[in-house]
Amino acid sequence: WARSIIMNDNLYPGSMLPYIQWAADNEFDVLALNTNECGYEMNGSRTPFEHAQTVWDDMISGVLEKSVFIVAHSFGGVVVQKLIKNNSNFKDIVSKIAFTDSVHMGKIPCDSIPCINWVSSSKPVDKHLGDGFGCEMRSAGSTKHPWTSHYAMDYIFSWFMENETDEAKDENKL
Repeated sequence: WARSIIMNDNLYPGSMLPYIQWAADNEFDVLALNTNECGYEMNGSRTPFEHAQTVWDDMISGVLEKSVFIVAHSFGGVVVQKLIKNNSNFKDIVSKIAFTDSVHMGKIPCDSIPCINWVSSSKPVDKHLGDGFGCEMRSAGSTKHPWTSHYAMDYIFSWFMENETDEAKDENKL
């Protein structure tokens, strides 16, 4: 997610590894998309949007209702915004969306899907900052864009687990 952190600091806070580890520890399945590395000769992955749509069509669209949680950093928010627009079943499948310093513009057309954008801010992590672009905004606890996913991570995990019943936790999650 954040090459600058990986190169200049540490692999752990700069990668998706802690998110993947949390998901595994909580018996969630994981799909990690890298929509920033598209344009190759890969069928269905010439653009970030095409890549995400291909994964949606091939791997996500048939899963259980409200069984998917999404974390989208930076431009990933724009990709999610387009998935919402292009897939009428999105609101039936996705339970919550956690954005980290998303750069999406305009309202997220998902009134029935809870979403929070943890944004760059000098305020304490998880402090409510108001609403913007269709979702609640909270402080990520860092003024540096690349660090927002790492600083907000524990709060994202807690939020994902809110209101989850034991039965829902036992179902196949992505």
